[in-house]
Amino acid sequence: MIIDPFLNNPKTLYFKKFMSHSINSEILESLFDEQIETVQKRFPSLSNREVEIIAARRAKRLFWEMAQ
Repeated sequence: MIIDPFLNNPKTLYFKKFMSHSINSEILESLFDEQIETVQKRFPSLSNREVEIIAARRAKRLFWEMAQ
């Protein structure tokens, strides 16, 4: 079985297919990293996958709020 590293990287899985410009992707990835830390601190009992999903949603929301 071949595992595609592109699909296993949460950042590419959540964001690369949505952003049309690399700067936007970098901003979103930075927000994602910040949210990973925030969610892990606030909810230490969540699994890594749950943390990534919540962090991705929060990062997208913050990104679009910044764009307004």
